[in-house]
Amino acid sequence: MRLSSTDIRRFLEEGSLKIVGRSELGFNVNEQIRPSSVDIRISDDFWKFKNYETLEYLDILDIEKARYFKDNPKLIYEQIHLLNGEYLEIKPGELIITETFEWIELPNFLSANLKGRSSFARLVPQGGSQKSKVKSQKYYGMGFLGILNGCSIYAVAY
Repeated sequence: MRLSSTDIRRFLEEGSLKIVGRSELGFNVNEQIRPSSVDIRISDDFWKFKNYETLEYLDILDIEKARYFKDNPKLIYEQIHLLNGEYLEIKPGELIITETFEWIELPNFLSANLKGRSSFARLVPQGGSQKSKVKSQKYYGMGFLGILNGCSIYAVAY
């Protein structure tokens, strides 16, 4: 069941649901709450696969290799921080990863899905789902979103 904007506002006012922006922009209840959703923004930090054209596959079943890459993410990812006015080119077929600008705290009785949408290009946002996995647990943190350029031309994120 989806929450209505009235329910979302009530949970925010009660404090059982918390959404906090990570800078002076903050979280604007009047602008970011929609009829049955909340607009969450992406941050200025992105991660790109290094040499994605030559990477045939990443064998996640190879536990040793998975641990090695987990402990050394800079071997396969390049972290990019965009400043005002800068943009990131996304090649056709390329996947970039970003995080949400807002921190979200969900109580143990709610779950949420993070779905991306593109205002300007027909990118294919691949949303990471954030949910309370066990009824007695809360979730607190950022969401992560993969953005795949499904176009045959370059796209930009800014």
